[in-house]
Amino acid sequence: MTGLLIALGGSIGTGKTTLAYRLKKHIEDKIRTECFVLESDTVRREYFGHPLKHRMTADEYTPAVNTIIYGLLDERTIAYLRDGACVIRCLTGKIEDFAEPIELAATTDASFIGLFLQASEKTILERLAKRENERIHNDNLSIEQGHASDADAGVLLKYPILDVIPPGWIALDAEQPPEKVCEEAVKAIIP
Repeated sequence: MTGLLIALGGSIGTGKTTLAYRLKKHIEDKIRTECFVLESDTVRREYFGHPLKHRMTADEYTPAVNTIIYGLLDERTIAYLRDGACVIRCLTGKIEDFAEPIELAATTDASFIGLFLQASEKTILERLAKRENERIHNDNLSIEQGHASDADAGVLLKYPILDVIPPGWIALDAEQPPEKVCEEAVKAIIP
């Protein structure tokens, strides 16, 4: 039994986490296989024991901490894939970072699908402002809606919008409502 690694890439605020949980439900309901969503913000919160309303500090994003968090993500990914499960990994960063999930899939003989979400700066800033407002007012906080992330407009300045699609990845128009993005993603996963 071989696993499936679905990587969701794109800039912060493009809807990767929202899509991940929608895909998880679809895969578990329709394909009848166990599926795990793994993303660094949630693992970082677990590692430090922080609830969603807690704002992370710069000390929790140091290179040493990042090495631990990404090591935990990789360990879990490999274990789940070796068990034949589906893993959905959310990633952002530099374009060169997008080769890593392909290597993880190859290590475990798992299938790999890379989906790259693209949205305009205007849309991203609107989503980040909405998420920040929900956090301030403690409204509807959930991991499934991306509230594990503390990314805001300041983070967007540090990590500019990614506009280059990694080789072999499928571009998705993340300007659309989440249900439409999910429909496109499902078509890419199950042609």
